[in-house]
Amino acid sequence: MPPIRVQLGAMPAMLADLVVQLLGEHWAVEIAGKAQPGEDALEQARAANADLLVVLDDPHAGGCLAAVLAQPRLSILALSNGGERGELVRLEREAVALDRRLATAVVGVG
Repeated sequence: MPPIRVQLGAMPAMLADLVVQLLGEHWAVEIAGKAQPGEDALEQARAANADLLVVLDDPHAGGCLAAVLAQPRLSILALSNGGERGELVRLEREAVALDRRLATAVVGVG
């Protein structure tokens, strides 16, 4: 099974290590990158083809990621240039514990 590629946002190293360790108990984890404060972690995740983006929930952060995190539920309808089709992306917050159950919640393994 291929590893799950994780992009880390700007956060304390100890917290990042904890998340990677918990995911690594059930899944091969590859760090796609780590954003520095002020960098766009969402853009970095896209560029690195990451499967999972891990960020701090910072209400004062700016940019697109902050706008997404500010909404408890958000759906995005991405239309083709010609308008003949679209794709719906649903984003919804779900509380997860930072414990051994994290891997199951994130990647559906048990």
